[in-house]
Amino acid sequence: MIGLIREFFSYDFLVNAFIAGLLLAVSTSIYSPIVVLKRMEFIGDGTAHAVFAGLAIAFLLNLDYKPIAILTAIIFGLLISFLSQREASENTAVGILLPVFMAFGMVVVSFIKGYTPDIMSYLFGNILLISLEDVYYLLLITSISILLYIFMRKEILYFLADEKTARFFKVPITFIRTTLLIGLALTVVSAVKISGVILVGAFLVIPGTISKIYARKFDHMIFYSLIINITATVIGIIFSYLFDLPPGPTIVLLLFGFYLLSFLKRIM
Repeated sequence: MIGLIREFFSYDFLVNAFIAGLLLAVSTSIYSPIVVLKRMEFIGDGTAHAVFAGLAIAFLLNLDYKPIAILTAIIFGLLISFLSQREASENTAVGILLPVFMAFGMVVVSFIKGYTPDIMSYLFGNILLISLEDVYYLLLITSISILLYIFMRKEILYFLADEKTARFFKVPITFIRTTLLIGLALTVVSAVKISGVILVGAFLVIPGTISKIYARKFDHMIFYSLIINITATVIGIIFSYLFDLPPGPTIVLLLFGFYLLSFLKRIM
């Protein structure tokens, strides 16, 4: 066992993958309970797919994907916030905007000459391709998420409990919603290289769904989500190393396995 651990940490790319996975586990565990309690499950998945448009633009212009993907995700989040304050709910707004952003991305991809295999890697993710620069970016996003929770905890609880009452007591609901959507968008971009556009929703929905079953307080939900995400990430990376499996999908399948266990325990 000790030999396996030494062998595992002797490779820089595995160390980067391990640290990046833990950082992503922390950042997504903060947003997962909010997404589930506010019934915004579609938003995480929608934002991830909207980022595809930014990735396509970056590949077309041969630029670093992060700034463009971040800008795309923020625009998507702001549009959702704008539409959800009018006629549409958050999920309806996502349903309207998601195919638009995906279609735009596909049109942009059609202008890229030659074969573009890297786009497929971003669709499904590959945590083993994480660089030290990606780790620093994840550290920044995770720090922002933690600070957001620390300094806006009370406002977030008002936002989750009752928006109308919160507005009556002058709580800036619009600012909170927009800030959370932007933070969520940044987290989704940070997760793209690890789990991919298609699988990132699992990190944002499954932990919160499981923690909702057992937790009685919002803080406990975040703690349980953190434990679930970290456990799935660590085991998933180890399994992918031992059995030559794709890391992102392996972690997602473990998360789903945890959900099935909690579901079976509840009904038995």
